[in-house]
Amino acid sequence: MVSSAKSNYLCRSDPLTLIEPSAGSLAGARVLVVDDEFLIAAQLQCDLTEAGAEVIGPSHTLQDALALAEREHLTAAILDIQLGRDSVGPVAQRLTDRGIPFVFYTGQVHTDPIRARWPNSKVISRPATADNLIAAIASVVKEKRNAPA
Repeated sequence: MVSSAKSNYLCRSDPLTLIEPSAGSLAGARVLVVDDEFLIAAQLQCDLTEAGAEVIGPSHTLQDALALAEREHLTAAILDIQLGRDSVGPVAQRLTDRGIPFVFYTGQVHTDPIRARWPNSKVISRPATADNLIAAIASVVKEKRNAPA
């Protein structure tokens, strides 16, 4: 079953967490979140929402992610490299085919196959701060907007 574009997960800001520099930096962006670890996906959803993005997903399986990458109007995506036993490669390829920029966010030390297939992609290692993740997404969105048509 494909998840809806919006999750029921509720974000509550931690008053001790300061993410002001990135707040609003993704206003209006529709960002697909693909991660098989629920807590990481939920944190990404909160961080992106606080930065002004509309989160699509989060998606926890390859099949769900492919369906969302195919049908949703997206500005960008953040992808875990490994979804259980599946590689996120087919999702990255579909996004590439559609001209949608993405960032890989992974704890995988060995990203050689991904680097070989998408040598210009941004790879953010876990753990990363919300500001670094938001800056990476904002960067690929800006690059896409500034690219010649």
